[in-house]
Order: sequence, then C-alpha cells, then structure tokens
Amino acid sequence: MSRWRSGLAALVLFCGATWAIEVKGPVVKVDAEKNQITLTIDGKDQTFDIKKGAKVYTLGRKQMEVTINLADVMVGAEVTANAEKVGSKSELTYVKVEPKKKKKKKQ
Repeated sequence: MSRWRSGLAALVLFCGATWAIEVKGPVVKVDAEKNQITLTIDGKDQTFDIKKGAKVYTLGRKQMEVTINLADVMVGAEVTANAEKVGSKSELTYVKVEPKKKKKKKQ
C-alpha cells in the first residue's frame, strides 16, 4: 500500500511540475545555433528554447507534413507551437510553420 501511495505522490509531483499550452504568432527572430525562436504573442516578444528532438515542420502538397530545419524558418512566418514549461524555462516540443496563404486572382 505504501508503494502505491509513494508512486502516486511522485506522479502528482512530476505532473504538477510541467504544463503545456499551444502558442501562435509571427516569428521575430530565429537562432539556430542556440536552438531558440522568438515569437510575438499578445503583443510581446517571447523567446523559447526548442526541446532536443522537437519536430519543426510545415505542410506541403496534399497537406502532408514536411520536416524542415530551424534555420529555414523565415522571420515573419506564422507559427503554431506547443510550449511546455519546465521549471522557469519554456520549451517548444513542436513547431509548425503555417504555409503562406495564396492570394486569389481577381477576374
């Protein structure tokens, strides 16, 4: 019984130490060497570390995921990412670069 309680307590402590939230915004800065990206969220620039092994991708033809390098992410691109707070740091577990919207031709 005490093993079960200690296991439950450890699970609660571990789960309580992290949280995740989806963030969206335009890219302000990309630092591929430091593995960081800065986004404008609610009018404020926020810098995030990108977790090792995190997926950076965009949608290609037929809405299929295409993995890209962080260095290929352009300033101004719209990004959707999953931010996970670990201690005092926020890390991104994935980064999805939204495809540019095509302009419709007027006829």
